[in-house]
Amino acid sequence: MSFDSLTVSEQESFISSQVNSTTLYVFLWGIYTVIYAGTSYLYLNKKSSRNNYILAAISLSYFAYSADVIMVWYLDQKAVVYDSETRDALYASLVQEPGWPILVTDVIAFILAAVADGVLIWRCFHVCGHSLRAILVPSFLLFCEIAIVAFNIAIDLTFLITFGVDRLNPSDSQIDLFNRLLAVQAFITFATTLSSTSLIAYRIYTTSKNDIPRSSKRLLHHILEILVQSAAVYSLMAIAQAVSSVIPQTASNAASWDAAEIYTSILFTFISGVAPTVLVARVAMLDEKDAYGSTTVSAPLSGLHFHVRTTRADEESQSQLSEGNSRVERTLEGPQLSNKTLHEKSTLTHV
Repeated sequence: MSFDSLTVSEQESFISSQVNSTTLYVFLWGIYTVIYAGTSYLYLNKKSSRNNYILAAISLSYFAYSADVIMVWYLDQKAVVYDSETRDALYASLVQEPGWPILVTDVIAFILAAVADGVLIWRCFHVCGHSLRAILVPSFLLFCEIAIVAFNIAIDLTFLITFGVDRLNPSDSQIDLFNRLLAVQAFITFATTLSSTSLIAYRIYTTSKNDIPRSSKRLLHHILEILVQSAAVYSLMAIAQAVSSVIPQTASNAASWDAAEIYTSILFTFISGVAPTVLVARVAMLDEKDAYGSTTVSAPLSGLHFHVRTTRADEESQSQLSEGNSRVERTLEGPQLSNKTLHEKSTLTHV
């Protein structure tokens, strides 16, 4: 689109959205940093078992998000400092940024999507008793999501090789193609999250129907609530991202939808990284509430590992139980817990 065809108000609206969204991006980065630091501290200091793969996954998401924020901040700061002699010059600088940031953004989007949905599918795999059939649909959706991002990256590389790394100015039809691919990716992200969360929720619900202590049932319901809340926010932002990318723009609503697309993209990227991190933190905090004062015996329920608390008076009977079966294994469809000496306290130790 030619700069001459844009009105002054449209240029000002775009510049305002770009600068304000970058400020919001940096602010959210600060929030993310606090959440990540707190989660890492809680997870590394857990009294119960922890999984280093989970910590590595949320760390990868955080550092990928940080790289994207730093890049966007640098480019906008560079445009304001060096290309703000006139409004037209500033607008042109913000629109026609170097081509390599587009490639970097797509790679970071790939990392965030793969980590957020991959960790959720990994949890689903363990909760469903290591059943590959149970995660077939979410895995296929994740594969499709990765394929779309890989296709975007391939297009970016093609443009960079063709036009060079200094400038990349795609046509309106190419921009429309990018937006549609982003929308498809967001819809697939929503479907992946919904299917994985539904499977995990169903397993937790069926487990809570077994003959287990009442406090354990309350714990399972609390875990289910945490999971659903985290997935709901992520899914809603995915839908918002998809809708903002496919709504047809006209001369009258172009400025408004451009702003909506910019802000939803920033919020979706933020939620993609924060949602799994907050989930890990809340589960770790839930575990630490009961981390003191009693002996524990491990009773994994098909990938959901619990510490069932016992009193000193019960230690002898618990040791006899441990000699017979050092790790009490229960699948979600398996036999119910029958040891009446278990104290009604349980905590989640594996996320």
